Amino acid sequence: MLLSFALALLLISLIPSQGLVTSNGYPSVPPQTFQNSPFILFLTPQQNLALTATINGKADIALLATSPSEVVTWIETHNVTTYTFNVKNLEAYLSANQQRVVYLRTGVTNQSIDYDFAPSTVTNATLIFSNPGSKIVNISFQVAVNAQLAPATAVRSLSVWTFMIGVLCVLPESWEWWSKHKSK
Repeated sequence: MLLSFALALLLISLIPSQGLVTSNGYPSVPPQTFQNSPFILFLTPQQNLALTATINGKADIALLATSPSEVVTWIETHNVTTYTFNVKNLEAYLSANQQRVVYLRTGVTNQSIDYDFAPSTVTNATLIFSNPGSKIVNISFQVAVNAQLAPATAVRSLSVWTFMIGVLCVLPESWEWWSKHKSK
């Protein structure tokens, strides 16, 4: 019974996700500044976010579990420098709100990155590109929000544990059956 349940869970986790929204952006980030994505992402546990970005230059990328307005409001209240979108203000926000940082990659230089995020609770998501350097950085990115029947990683983990418990439950009966048939 448990083995059948584990197999059913595994099959559910393999159902492909359905694309809901795909957005592209091509920001040029001036030196010592940061920019957040121009769209607000609201995610549920049945959705995942797939980020693909190509950086031409050197930049930092952050995905935060908050809204862009919350970041700006915090910075305007605690601003380290007078210009809101200064890198130092972002660094102060990130160090004071580490629980909001889902993904942070610093020093990305002339390369492409891919990142997938599946939230465990309902959350906002804000994508931020920052340029701590002295030259303009050009970025092209794509953010896709996909719907899935169930959170794939969680369902796969549950499937594996259910399968292992099922095998442990079947072992004593299998051993008994094998012992009877071996003695005949």
